[in-house]
Amino acid sequence: MAPGNADPEYFLRLLFQSDSRTNEGGFAYPPFDELIERARQERSDRRRLHLFHEADRMAVVDRVAVIPLVYGRSLALVKPWIHGWWEFGKSSSSFADLHVDPSSPRA
Repeated sequence: MAPGNADPEYFLRLLFQSDSRTNEGGFAYPPFDELIERARQERSDRRRLHLFHEADRMAVVDRVAVIPLVYGRSLALVKPWIHGWWEFGKSSSSFADLHVDPSSPRA
């Protein structure tokens, strides 16, 4: 996983999992590690994201492994015939990644 990847695994596993070489804060909590591993094994994107949200709450709220200074918000309205848009931890997708479905009726 490349640095800057917006996937929650990048932030949670690499920064807080006990055996991660990049866990510079030394956070170690076995229930957190188990939850991260369950999330990594999960095939359903929705369930995977839910497990990572649980892990985030565990690390930030319950165990105070880190104190976030800012949580950003953004909004994107995307027509149904536009494909390839995704947003997680960044404000927009690259326009080069977008695909317009020519068979969809335009409103």
